[in-house]
Amino acid sequence: MVLAPGPASPTLRPSPRRTPWSRARPAARGPDEQPGGVVLAVAGAVGGAGASSLAVACAVAAHGGAVLVDLTAGGGLDVLLGLEAAAGARWPDLVAARGDVDPELLTSSLPHKRGVGVLSADRRRPGPPDDAVVADVLRALAARHRTVVVDVGRRAVPAAATHVALVVPLTVPGLAGALAWRASGAGLPELVVTCGPAPGRLTPDDVASALGVPVTAHVGRVRGARAAVERGDGPPVGHGTPLRRAAVRVLEAAVLDAAALDAGAFGEAAAVGGGAAAPRARVAWPPVGVER
Repeated sequence: MVLAPGPASPTLRPSPRRTPWSRARPAARGPDEQPGGVVLAVAGAVGGAGASSLAVACAVAAHGGAVLVDLTAGGGLDVLLGLEAAAGARWPDLVAARGDVDPELLTSSLPHKRGVGVLSADRRRPGPPDDAVVADVLRALAARHRTVVVDVGRRAVPAAATHVALVVPLTVPGLAGALAWRASGAGLPELVVTCGPAPGRLTPDDVASALGVPVTAHVGRVRGARAAVERGDGPPVGHGTPLRRAAVRVLEAAVLDAAALDAGAFGEAAAVGGGAAAPRARVAWPPVGVER
């Protein structure tokens, strides 16, 4: 006897995986949670260019609770900012942060420095974070913060980035590194920041001409930087410092073509003087403000 098949069973879809970092329940966005925050990746054309210090300056200068993310394998921003002993989550604690990561829980778990949440590597537990975890965590942070600054270290620029600032020392190796970096094809609006003295008399205009991209800012000699880092204070990024002035110009450039622009938000940038070329892509996000 041949048995006729019964009615097909409904396909069971697995429920989204819940982790300790997941939202308690999917919720409508609140007033502080918006799509598409400015995610600024900061990279160095060569090692020791000062990209980490510029990333710190950008996060401090961005008004409205920016967050600073470290994608190095260990001994990066945690050490640079003197946060080695500070309580809070690091990348090794976020191995289960997948899917619908809770932005509020994530932000509240981070150590803070100068009003900025810092997600760093851990020198005691070195190792790069998983790419999938990075993607979900950055998505959550961008939903909560107007500005997410990412120190990319030696990693590729994350897909969540909306802009990239490339720090180029005024040296022949620095320029060669910048040309090689651009050839790798990040494909994002580029904000070039030159830095340091020029032992061979290379100028920011030379860098702009070689790269075919206007130079957004230049960071001259940063006095007292090494001593400040040794004290655990982090790089000098207060008002009027070279790093702060460069950071303000970078932030200004990153929002010149944003969907909404607060004309009065850049008093400090106006005081610095000069302008920067607008990025080539639009960022659908309210403007980044700058502390005055």
